[in-house]
Amino acid sequence: MEKDETITQDTMPVIKMAKEYITQHFCESISLSEVADYCNVNSSYLSNLFHKQLGISYSKYLMQIRMERAAAYLKDSPEIKIYEIGEKLGFVSTKHFISVFKKYYGISPTTYQREQRGSQGVMTLTNNQIKPYIIEKMSCIHKIFLQYKT
Repeated sequence: MEKDETITQDTMPVIKMAKEYITQHFCESISLSEVADYCNVNSSYLSNLFHKQLGISYSKYLMQIRMERAAAYLKDSPEIKIYEIGEKLGFVSTKHFISVFKKYYGISPTTYQREQRGSQGVMTLTNNQIKPYIIEKMSCIHKIFLQYKT
């Protein structure tokens, strides 16, 4: 067995512990050193493990978990306000949450939520679209009414 394979096998429980801790506490302000303490290793060692085994840094992994949860909230719970989602996920401000979300997904949380609603069959209209939509529907109703009247 090669040295790299042994290191991976020996350190897998550490990464597993770290991921479990992050999954349980991602809504809090958790630092790499806090997770390292939980895993009984130093923070430099844990940071290297994240890079070697997951291919991303601790902070990017934590952000990935938070962004996936944010997307789930936006998709599954449209009644929750954007600022509430940011608070639930441990962001210190709504502005920071929106900025991180937009950088991660390429669109704002509001746009993402609107698109998710649209993909679930719920129609969303902008202010400029409402009046023509109502006129069109009223015209259709009027035509149907005239058909049944005669």
